[in-house]
Amino acid sequence: MRTPLQYIRLCLVTASLTLLVVGCGSDDKPSNSRANNTNNKNNQNNQNNVSDMGAFVGVVNCSEDSDCDDGLACTTDTCIDAPEGKVCAWLVAEDTCLIERRCFDDGAANPGDACGACDPEMSQFAWSTAEDGAVCDDGDPCTFNTACSAGACVGDAVDCDDGNSCTIDTCTSGVGCTYEDENDGSSCDDGTACTENDVCTAGTCVGETLDCDDQNTCTQDSCDPTLGCTNEPLDDGTACEDGTFCTVGETCLAGLCQGAQPNTCDDFNACTIDICDERAGCQHLPTNNPCCTGQTSICDDQDPCTTDLCDPNTAECTYQLNTAPCDDGSACTENDACNQGTCTGSAINCDDGNSCTQDMCNVAAGCFYANLDAVACDDGQACSTGDMCMQGTCVADTSQCFCVPSFDDAARVNTLTVGANTMQGEALDIDGDNTRDNALAPLGSFVNGPLQDAANDGSLNLLFEYIGFAPGAFTLGLVTASVDPANASCDYTMNTCDYLADRSVLDPIACTTTIQLPANRTGTLVTAGGVGSQLPFSIPLDASNSLNITLYNVKVEMTVTLTNGQVSAFTAIIGGAATETDLNAAINSLDPASLPLPPANLINLLSTLAPNDIDTDGDGTDDAKSIGLKISGIDGNLVGAAP
Repeated sequence: MRTPLQYIRLCLVTASLTLLVVGCGSDDKPSNSRANNTNNKNNQNNQNNVSDMGAFVGVVNCSEDSDCDDGLACTTDTCIDAPEGKVCAWLVAEDTCLIERRCFDDGAANPGDACGACDPEMSQFAWSTAEDGAVCDDGDPCTFNTACSAGACVGDAVDCDDGNSCTIDTCTSGVGCTYEDENDGSSCDDGTACTENDVCTAGTCVGETLDCDDQNTCTQDSCDPTLGCTNEPLDDGTACEDGTFCTVGETCLAGLCQGAQPNTCDDFNACTIDICDERAGCQHLPTNNPCCTGQTSICDDQDPCTTDLCDPNTAECTYQLNTAPCDDGSACTENDACNQGTCTGSAINCDDGNSCTQDMCNVAAGCFYANLDAVACDDGQACSTGDMCMQGTCVADTSQCFCVPSFDDAARVNTLTVGANTMQGEALDIDGDNTRDNALAPLGSFVNGPLQDAANDGSLNLLFEYIGFAPGAFTLGLVTASVDPANASCDYTMNTCDYLADRSVLDPIACTTTIQLPANRTGTLVTAGGVGSQLPFSIPLDASNSLNITLYNVKVEMTVTLTNGQVSAFTAIIGGAATETDLNAAINSLDPASLPLPPANLINLLSTLAPNDIDTDGDGTDDAKSIGLKISGIDGNLVGAAP
């Protein structure tokens, strides 16, 4: 406790207390008190100076401390004895600043300067320059990762390249990325070798489809987006067409159509002369023969299984059995041919490959099938049990069967903490009101330690999967995993390691990641999620307890480091909201010993410190508490799934 005499001494400079005001610096005092109405003559001369120690002394007359009330919470107002009588003295609290008649707490930001802050150790009466590296917001959508440097808020330029050669990509201060269509007809490259004559049309690069037909029936013509046209030879022996009417039996050999035989055009009619013309194909001309009436033989017995012969001298008919193709009139046979005068065919195969149907054939309609029930079957999976037909389908217990997944590029989360406040770099705006949301920031004081410990000791392995990663739209997946035993000694905090995804985050049928967010990449900036997005999240509290919640309306802002087109490192902020109902239920389900307070007390404390600030169901009432998560990570490989 300073004495009145000490108050006076705090403001001593080179003058004596006989002066109207004693001190150094400048900040008007008092600002809002009865003292303003006292001693107007003296106030006209009052310079209201301050000392570096945070004290003011004025010549305002007073009789008690209340006469010196300046209305400011950060000053101690005292009526002291001075040589000229009782005067007011004001002492600014050690952990506050008094600037432009306003009180500011230690660390408070300058509303007019993102890199100015209250630092009582530097000055209690003027804004101090923030330390280099302090997070700031320059309000410019054309920068990100903004931080203070030499008192200025600076950041990296946003890369507005949308990967579209038919747009002019610019970033306008105060507006952000803008994209203007190039003039229609401008030359461009649509990125595929399967088009030609590419030009811009309404902001899109459009090319004419490349014609890869090499006019060779013995090649498979296709187009590879990178290589262009490919013409792969078909297997030797494949039937082909050499383009002429008068050859038959051509087959492919080393990519060429070869081995043709002359086409006899034989119509098996003795009353025609069969010839082949290269332009018209097979022709059948009438013959002048006593055995024929026009093109009809007088010996035709209408039996496809006999060859009808006629002696042109005597017009005598004879018949020989043949093996000509025919039709036995049954839909249950195929490859019908004459055999010893009878048209017969081989039975068609009606097997549909389904052991739970009875396969049958009707001579008029062909194959048909009847479903079987309660008949033992085999679904073809060695891992399934109790296989049994049910309404024509083989049904079995597949709970012990596991799919085999494949994964895209991935990166492991190495640091994970709850954001400390609602400043840039600590939280995101998840409800679109232009303010960052992080009501659950107080949780960080007792979960950040266990969170980071879990990431360090490998009990919490979170990996982002970049599905279809490319400029523009792609999908961002989140996978929980374990270190692959094949590289168990890999230092996952420093190196690229292999991981096995937990089966719980995979679709058992499609074998794809179940936690996925729609995402977009612009340069090295990745954004994902939005209204309607959900993210199950587990916060470890100790070795046996975790706070399991679901975050709603999840948003992600991530800056990636790329190596050969893949993510090798990242920093990100995740924002979302946990409903009060879910959060309270999760707290009540925990072992009370794992909590810093009894569950009921913790719930009441959160209700006070972190009131609901997000409306997740759109009914106009805030029902959830926002949270911001700061994360960073390094390269990782998802190589399979855990058994």
